[in-house]
Amino acid sequence: MPLDYETLYREAYRENVADAPRAAVAGELDEKIANFCDLHGFARGDVVAAIQENRIAAACFAINPNKQNFHEKIAAGYIRKIDGVVGFVSLSKKAKVVSNGSVMTGKELKLAGGVSSAKTIDFEWRCKGRRFYASHKYTKQSGGSQGNQYKDLQAFIKEANSSALKKTFFVAIADGGFYQEMDSGAGTSRIDRLKSIATPKALVCEITELEAMMKRVVE
Repeated sequence: MPLDYETLYREAYRENVADAPRAAVAGELDEKIANFCDLHGFARGDVVAAIQENRIAAACFAINPNKQNFHEKIAAGYIRKIDGVVGFVSLSKKAKVVSNGSVMTGKELKLAGGVSSAKTIDFEWRCKGRRFYASHKYTKQSGGSQGNQYKDLQAFIKEANSSALKKTFFVAIADGGFYQEMDSGAGTSRIDRLKSIATPKALVCEITELEAMMKRVVE
């Protein structure tokens, strides 16, 4: 199953542009409109009217899909469709972390003293008697906070490697061109660097490789 994030992102943005006139009237763009009015001295009603009448104005004020957890939602939808996946949960509102091989809720982590090395889990699901916990990152290119996302995946793998949980696997999903680029310190691609530090308990892949990787561990 191919997954083209960039095409899907553009489609989502076009949908948000088409929805901008409604969103402006409903007050869903109020913060953005208010900031614009404060900066340029326009009246809110004039800006809302422009959004309704002019597609360029609508495009300027439309919600960026990145503000709607776009990449997380696309990845979640993809995983749900994999044959055999049941009990899929996106954990954005039900925080769980992996710490030293153990999976804990936010409350349990707090009671344990808030272990600083704990890494957030994005998704969990079951497949043929195995349980999977995943951290997903989409990183398009180098720069800014992208290096931190790479470090987060490395830390996730480190925390998962020592897991003694039976029939349980941790998956670091590294999507985007950033992970295909060279890690100059390792002399290999970033995704291969991630694979090199993982034990059999921690799987590393692009999301399009996930189904095949799961089949190898459940059969």
